[in-house]
Amino acid sequence: MFKARQRYDVVVVTSPPLFVGITGYVLSRLKRIPLVFEVRDLWPESAIDTGVLTNKTIIRFAYWFEAFIYRKAKLINTLTPAFRQKLIEEKGVPAQKVVMIPNAADFSLSEKLLHTFDAEAFRREKGWTGRFVITYVGAHGVANHLIQLVDAADLLKETNALFLLIGDGMQKPMLQEEVRRRGLTNVQFVNSVPKHEVFKYILASDLGTSVLKKTDTFKTIYSNKTFDYMSCRKPVLMVIDGVSRQLVEEARCGMYAEPEDAGDIAAKIRHYLGANGQLAKEGMNGYHFARQHFDRERLAKRYMEELAKLNG
Repeated sequence: MFKARQRYDVVVVTSPPLFVGITGYVLSRLKRIPLVFEVRDLWPESAIDTGVLTNKTIIRFAYWFEAFIYRKAKLINTLTPAFRQKLIEEKGVPAQKVVMIPNAADFSLSEKLLHTFDAEAFRREKGWTGRFVITYVGAHGVANHLIQLVDAADLLKETNALFLLIGDGMQKPMLQEEVRRRGLTNVQFVNSVPKHEVFKYILASDLGTSVLKKTDTFKTIYSNKTFDYMSCRKPVLMVIDGVSRQLVEEARCGMYAEPEDAGDIAAKIRHYLGANGQLAKEGMNGYHFARQHFDRERLAKRYMEELAKLNG
């Protein structure tokens, strides 16, 4: 807050964490400029559903503060249609102050690599020749519940399926220990890498997967990594119900598997093991759908137009 000494037109706060809104609100008052609050996840609901937030006093304060920030914000951006609907219909936020500009696909990285990157050479370098690679990119935390992928890998030991888990998080040591304990050789862990390197792993994969814990709150979210898979022309195994499932079904770019059902996850992967033509078709479907609806440059322009209205 002490470094924000210049003149600005708006203050944009992105949540979670919800309480970063305190800093945003104070800055907006001090500088007498509009506060824009971005809802990237429904909080405190998601923290309650995953067991991260259990103290009743803090929960009550969190709900009070959430309502306070919604009242004080001049504009609220939600990342999914379900978020917008919930804010308007259940939380009483006026519809005219809520917009929906979602996460986006970064074609600036994928387009360049699609024409220059040698995926087969990368696969040989990593020892993936002859393997069917299912890649997960993202956090390894409580909300992600990646043990369901380890369970699915256990059911697919006799196949050529290889699960690649890229990222870090508090549950990663537990997951690594579980893989060691079970003697699984079809799960590999990769530490977090820069975004351009992540795209190389995706392009060298056969399938991307988006995974979350099975809770009602997560039915309202889009998974960021889904758009990376789509921009790289990879089909998506969606292990999240709700709007994320609807996205994949509307785009016809993948398949849905029931969250926390390792048998269903494994069954969907078995289907893909013998469906090479389907992989390419669904990958292109996702790419074209993302180009039309989730292009980062187009959405950034829309966001700027909404911000400009606040000072119009």
